[in-house]
Amino acid sequence: MMGFISFPAAAHNGHTIVAAILATHPHISIANSYSKSLQSQEIIKLAKTERWDARYSFEIPGQHVEKIDIKMVGFSGSDPDNVEKLPHYPIFILRNPFDVIGSRYTKFKNRQKNPLNYASEDYFIRMKEAFQNNFFTVIHEEFIQNPYKELLQILNYLNLEAPSSQWVLDVCKYVDPVPFLSRQRTTWTSFEINRVFGFLNDYADFFQLDKTKYHETEL
Repeated sequence: MMGFISFPAAAHNGHTIVAAILATHPHISIANSYSKSLQSQEIIKLAKTERWDARYSFEIPGQHVEKIDIKMVGFSGSDPDNVEKLPHYPIFILRNPFDVIGSRYTKFKNRQKNPLNYASEDYFIRMKEAFQNNFFTVIHEEFIQNPYKELLQILNYLNLEAPSSQWVLDVCKYVDPVPFLSRQRTTWTSFEINRVFGFLNDYADFFQLDKTKYHETEL
């Protein structure tokens, strides 16, 4: 049976490059978005036509391949609520929380009265929702430093093989190894910093990390 890939808490966490790479695999079809009114059989039908997403498509130069024998369809977003009949493969991309919130702050700074507080709350809500389910964790900073190794681990989780070793080399060269430190473009208050640290301490087990991993973050 075809499986369904999703990216819980997907918002400025670095999931796009992972989804874009997976979308070039001949047995995977991933959309940037989809209508939640679609049912699982309709999703499979669209994926097979390669018109899975008419509004936007992931593309890595030189990596367009014909989709044959599709084994995984996916959605570049949080867990869907209408594909319960498909085996579910959520991939949780864990990026430094300060960078995620910093990116969200940039998005909201001209829309909200207190954008940093809003961005932090938005992050906490998304993460708490994601933590209610099981998932495969990919640490963003480790992925961009060693995409070859991390990609093979993701494919193993999906029960798929790389189409070739050259494919892995080709797609991984588009991964920028330098992290974008959006946290350093944000004006942090001691209150918000302590809120993030408190969240990390409370949910360290879900992060599958040592509680102090991000406590030396340079802001």
